[in-house]
Amino acid sequence: MRRKAVFLGILLVAMFVFIETVCFFAGRFLRSKAVFYHPRYESTYAEYLELRDPVVGWPMPASFGAGAVVLGEDREVFGGGRDEVGARISPNFPDRIATPPRISVYGDSFAWSAEVDDEYAWPEVLSELVGERVDNFGVGGYGSDQALLRFLHNEHDGSEIVILTHLSENLMRNLSQFRSIYAGSPNGLSFKPRFIPGDDADELVLVPLPTIPPIEYADFVRRPENFLEHDEFVPGKPNGVLRLRFPYSVSVARSFRHHAILARLRREPRYKQFYDPAHSARGTQVTAGILQRFYEETISQSRLPLVVLIPSGLDLEYYRRTQKWPYEPLVDELSVRAVPFLDLGPAMDRAMGNRPVADYYSGQNTSRHNNAAGYALIADLIYDYLVERSYLD
Repeated sequence: MRRKAVFLGILLVAMFVFIETVCFFAGRFLRSKAVFYHPRYESTYAEYLELRDPVVGWPMPASFGAGAVVLGEDREVFGGGRDEVGARISPNFPDRIATPPRISVYGDSFAWSAEVDDEYAWPEVLSELVGERVDNFGVGGYGSDQALLRFLHNEHDGSEIVILTHLSENLMRNLSQFRSIYAGSPNGLSFKPRFIPGDDADELVLVPLPTIPPIEYADFVRRPENFLEHDEFVPGKPNGVLRLRFPYSVSVARSFRHHAILARLRREPRYKQFYDPAHSARGTQVTAGILQRFYEETISQSRLPLVVLIPSGLDLEYYRRTQKWPYEPLVDELSVRAVPFLDLGPAMDRAMGNRPVADYYSGQNTSRHNNAAGYALIADLIYDYLVERSYLD
């Protein structure tokens, strides 16, 4: 009996060690999916503070017309591929003075047109269709909030038509002050401003770019929730990332209540639930307010605004499966606010016909960016809209 008890004890300990080891590595994997917090200390933080854009964070002005600025232990690249005013290099209209822009574009990496060369970026394809220069001020990782602020503070933009794009995923970025937490990125230099709801129903209040003193940076890495009051995804908040602690099996079990895991189980994009107008984060209201602010500011400058909603590949697949768009509440809210917009979702789905959605995305992966064919489709649809609505008259 004693030997059996010893054997059973050893067996239980071995099982416990095995389960904890598996859960530890599972938790490490889920860090990259923004389920668990990934603390990251950057030795170049003080240098980053000196070089970053004081309003939007990135890209760094030092990279304009010169090349990328590389910082951090992971050699994070900030900027690169931009001319002297921060627009993407234009092969069709390389001389900015001789060919001033007719149109300017703001947004994230889908506006920048990541994963293709300069000539295949959709703003560049649009410039061919229009026959005039289109300045591409898109920036990878941007929220709609940063895109708006970059437009408002861009003294070099004298275009007649201004396009602000909103990728469906950007709603979550609009709720964050630190991209590393939201995106599961290992880079610790991705601070950003955001807008929060004000006292009035349609009021937005700007929360500036966070500035953590270098002497407190190590404390920030350990406890970001003590420094980022208005970030919906810091540990401890209802939608926040979790902490991977021993016993790891308990941490992993708790992760099944995290919004990213629940979205995967429901087979829906993880940002869909944040579009619910009743959600506590008020993402739809904040995002609609940002787009409304863009529209009104552009009109006040006697320029022509165009808000463009860009679906992800996941959105298109979700629509084909359910006949619903994950960002439908934003469409409804913009309509109520009388903000004109172009929703590319239905138009792209019609144009794709019976072809697989993946044919229009890099590496046949709908979680990635568009490929050259996908960007050409976006350019064609926006051009048709501009012509039909007499923007180019």
